[in-house]
Amino acid sequence: REALAMAQLDHPNIISALDFGELPDGSSYMVMPLVRGSSVHGLIEKHGALPWQSACLIAAQVADALATAHADEIVHRDLKPDNVLITTEDDGSYRATILDFGIARVRNAGRETPAPERLRTLTRVGVVMGTPGYMAPEQGAGQAVTPAADLYALGALLWEMVSGRPLFDEALDFTGILTQQLTSAAPRVAIPADREVVPAALEALLAQLLAARPEDRPASASLVRDQLREIAYAGSARGSLPMSAPVAGQDALPAVWRQRLAMGGAVALMFALTVGVVGLGLGYAMGSTSEHDDPEAVAAEEAALEEEVAEAPDPTPGTDEIVASPLVRQMLHANSASDRRAAARALRASGDALPDWVAAVAAYEGASGCTERRAAVDGIVAVRHPSATASLERTVNASRRGCGTFGTRDCYSCFRGAAERGLRALRGP
Repeated sequence: REALAMAQLDHPNIISALDFGELPDGSSYMVMPLVRGSSVHGLIEKHGALPWQSACLIAAQVADALATAHADEIVHRDLKPDNVLITTEDDGSYRATILDFGIARVRNAGRETPAPERLRTLTRVGVVMGTPGYMAPEQGAGQAVTPAADLYALGALLWEMVSGRPLFDEALDFTGILTQQLTSAAPRVAIPADREVVPAALEALLAQLLAARPEDRPASASLVRDQLREIAYAGSARGSLPMSAPVAGQDALPAVWRQRLAMGGAVALMFALTVGVVGLGLGYAMGSTSEHDDPEAVAAEEAALEEEVAEAPDPTPGTDEIVASPLVRQMLHANSASDRRAAARALRASGDALPDWVAAVAAYEGASGCTERRAAVDGIVAVRHPSATASLERTVNASRRGCGTFGTRDCYSCFRGAAERGLRALRGP
């Protein structure tokens, strides 16, 4: 069931199913990538409430993932802090990953079938599925479940991240929680004494998300995503890219959280689809080997780069509109390498005619693997554009630590040398 739901989804904030099947004894198995990190529940339990800006950015990633699922007529139905993992990127930013589509509703027919009819439940009709305190009141009452139910759960998740405690008193039973959901407005965020007061816009959004009636909640997860980004950045943040960059001028997560996330143990996400399931774990690790260049080869490469600079045309003026586009701004300015990469790949896949310097940066930021990244340096050298050069400077100035089991390895070791030579060629003797 879960594998079928996850197989339809391709999103960086949703765990993917690599394989599933049946074992000789009749039990079922599913294989997923290894995800290192801690659940939102575990982090809050150990370290308390998140800064509201960080909570908004995590929730925006979750909303973006839900938008993808909802577009494919999949409703999660069990979104909660235990089902969202937080991991650190190689540049120190963070990423949320949604787990457990085990009780999801998935489409049952072709695109020509009306959306409500495409949805079918994968569990017995009439059985209430979900987690009290996070599932929407209509879900708890056994009524029809729509994407609005996931938005309610997202509101409960966001409320808990900002407050540092669950939305409902844990002493309440299922009936007590459902009664409170249906008869009382959601309480205002309970801000810990050591946390900044949340803005009115966030309070208003939470009230919408936690509305008792599904029709009173926001119209879509994508709208929620955009609102969360706007609140976090106090400005416009339209677009479909998953955001994982920290708020400018402040850490995305408290230092103790980032340290524990970076050093945390592996979480193997293997579990059963039926009784008697056998778990099977696979981990994926992507690494690189440091480049030890031959001095003569380096000299030859630098000479070739200098020749390209000499022959390159002057940068094309009049690119203000291009720079202002959300995808280009994301590619140029996002703190997270994964966000820059996603924007670059979206630009390359758009089919639009890109200025040479934008295409060069997109080739560099969107490269897959060290060989492609090193080759893209030549394109940046050729265009001689300040914004393109900034990509090389970012690589050269990045920390030489952060990867590996203990965070001591250079994440960019396999192409840092090429970036340094490219900068030297651009700057001249």
